[in-house]
Amino acid sequence: MEILLLLIYSFFVWLIFIKFKWLPWNITSQVTVAVIPVVALTSLILYLNVVAPSSADVRVIKKVVQILPQVGILLLMAAVFFTVAVRRFKFE
Repeated sequence: MEILLLLIYSFFVWLIFIKFKWLPWNITSQVTVAVIPVVALTSLILYLNVVAPSSADVRVIKKVVQILPQVGILLLMAAVFFTVAVRRFKFE
């Protein structure tokens, strides 16, 4: 993000001072052009440090669907079916 902002700023500086020559390119404008992005990016980084969420304790939370009760019901149904099938063949 910072690099993109610097590229956009550099484009506008080139446009104003070099291409169209709307302002003179002297020592005052050069110092101003150099100081503005330093101050702007420093304030942006400090502002994001305060406002943006950050933490040293990162936790990943996801909803968990328990499989064991569902598998238990299937196993119970399979056991009942197996015992019914075994008894049925024993009687025939």
